[in-house]
Amino acid sequence: MDIYIKNMVCNRCILVVKQELNKLNIEGSDVSLGEVHVANEISQEQLQRLGNNLAAHGFEVIDNRTSSVIEKIKTLIIKKARNDVDEKYKRMKLSNYLSEHRCG
Repeated sequence: MDIYIKNMVCNRCILVVKQELNKLNIEGSDVSLGEVHVANEISQEQLQRLGNNLAAHGFEVIDNRTSSVIEKIKTLIIKKARNDVDEKYKRMKLSNYLSEHRCG
């Protein structure tokens, strides 16, 4: 299951999200900027509690397709601007980079 989170911009954000997942005993998750991959399905109640806990830190769980695509694009742009990408993407045009990640 993938959960998209708005306003994640740094490694500290990843740490905070991981801490909140641990508080709710949501295990088997892989956290990156703007995105959480959870190995197992989580209940609607857990998702609601996660959303409330993250909101206290200035984050927002995204629950619709359009917003999640926008957030994914923002996250990819941030990574590219910081040169936090694989070598093959560093000199690639932004439009091609986003297309490679299925954003265009």
